[in-house]
Amino acid sequence: MQQKICVIYARVSTQLQNIEFQVSSGKRIANTLAYDEQDIVILADDGISSLSKKAEERDALSQLHKLIKMDRVAVLIVFDRDRLARHMFEYLILVEDIIKNNVEVIFSNPCVEKFSKVLSREAELGLDAEVDGKRIAARNREVRKYYPSAPYGYLKIGKKGETRYVFAEHIAIVRTLFDDFKFNNSKKDFQIFKKKWQKKIKGNIEKILTNPFYSAHVGTEFEKVHHIEPIVDINLIKENIEKINIQWGYGLKKPVLNDFFFKQLQIPIICGICKKSLVSQTSKSNIHYKCPEHKKIKISQIRLNELVLDNLKYSIKTIDPDVIRQKSIAQINTFISKLEKEKREFQIKLTEVSLSNQRLRNNHDKLKLALTSFINIKNIYEEINDKLEKLKDLKVAINEFTSDVIRNANKSILSYSIDTLRALIISIEVGQVDVRILNRVGFFNSDNYNTEVMYYE
Repeated sequence: MQQKICVIYARVSTQLQNIEFQVSSGKRIANTLAYDEQDIVILADDGISSLSKKAEERDALSQLHKLIKMDRVAVLIVFDRDRLARHMFEYLILVEDIIKNNVEVIFSNPCVEKFSKVLSREAELGLDAEVDGKRIAARNREVRKYYPSAPYGYLKIGKKGETRYVFAEHIAIVRTLFDDFKFNNSKKDFQIFKKKWQKKIKGNIEKILTNPFYSAHVGTEFEKVHHIEPIVDINLIKENIEKINIQWGYGLKKPVLNDFFFKQLQIPIICGICKKSLVSQTSKSNIHYKCPEHKKIKISQIRLNELVLDNLKYSIKTIDPDVIRQKSIAQINTFISKLEKEKREFQIKLTEVSLSNQRLRNNHDKLKLALTSFINIKNIYEEINDKLEKLKDLKVAINEFTSDVIRNANKSILSYSIDTLRALIISIEVGQVDVRILNRVGFFNSDNYNTEVMYYE
C-alpha cells in the first residue's frame, strides 16, 4: 500500500507578498509530526488571487484536490481557510472530499478556528472567508482611489504606507497649461487651445484640466489628501469642470434621443390638432416627425432632443428640496419597516435550518440538501442586513445631500442615462407654433403629478 503524504499548501495574491512564511511555518508543523522529507509535498500558488481565478485555474490547488481524491493525502497543512478558497462553494467542494477521504487539516495560523469535519460548520466559516475577501477587494479599490498611477507632471515615491506624489520634470508645462486655459471663454476657444497644446503635452488635455488630483483632492466628492503636492486650487478645478464638462460637453456622453428611443420606450409624440401619433420619416441627414393628417405639424429629431433636455432642466429648477426630503424619508421608512419584517422571518428560518442540520449530521446526502438551503437563506439574510444598513445611513445623510442633488441635477442632466429620461418623460405634443412636453418632475413640488412646459417654435 502506497504511503500517504503530508501536503503543505500556500498561496499569496501578488508576487510582491512573501509566500515563504506560509511554507516555513507549514514545514515546522510537518517536522513535529515526524514526517520524512520525501513524504512532504509543497504546493504553492504564488501571485494568484482567489477572487480573480477559479479553483480549477490554480495549478497547485488543482493538484492538491487531485491528490485528495486519489486518497494520497494524510495531512493537509495550510495557513488559513481563505488560502484554499475565497468562494464558499469552491471551498465546500474541496471540504467534501477532505472529509470523505479522512484528511487531517491543520491551520498554521493559531488564531484560526480548527477544522471541524462538519460540512455545515465549514460552510459558515467558508462564507465568512468569502465576505472578508470581498471587503478586502473593496478596500483595495478604495486604496487605488487615493494612490493611483502618477498623472502627467508627477512622480510616485515612497513605500507602502509612506507613498507621496512629488513634482516631476514636466510640472512647469502643466502649470502653464492651467494658466493658459483661464483665457478660454468658449468651446471654439477651447478647440483651438487643444490643438495647440496637444503638440506640447502627452495625454488627454481636458482630463488633466479637470482632474482634482492636481489640487491634492481625490474622487467625485473632492476629498482633500495630504500626500500630494498641489499645483492649483480645488476651486479652479471645479470651474474647469463646469466649463469643459458641463457647458461645453467634453468628457460626457450625451444621450442620443433617436427614433428608436421614442418608439421603443413608448413615448407618445402626438399632433396638437388631431391628437394622432406622428410618424417618423428618415432622410440622409436627419429624422423628422410628421402628422399624417396635418402637413404643417412636424419637428426634426435634433430639435426634439434639444427641447426634451431643456424641458427637464427647466422642471428640475422648480423642485423643492424640503418636499423631496419629506417624501424620501417617508419612502425610506416604508422600506426599512418591510426589510425589518423580512429580517425577522429569515432569522427564524436560519434557526430552524441550523437545528435541522444538527439532526442530519450522520445523513450525508440530506445534510448537503439542508446545507444548500441554509446557505441560500443566509445569503438572503446578509443581503437584507446590508440593505438595512445602507437605508439607515441614507436616512441620516438625506438632509445633507438633497439640496446638492437638486443643485447639481441641471449640470449633470446631459450625463443621465436613457432609462432615467424614459422615467421622466410622459408625452410630447407638437402644435403649429408650440411643443408641449409632459414630464413627471412636478411630482416633487406640487400636488399636480405632472409638469407641463410649453415651447414656442
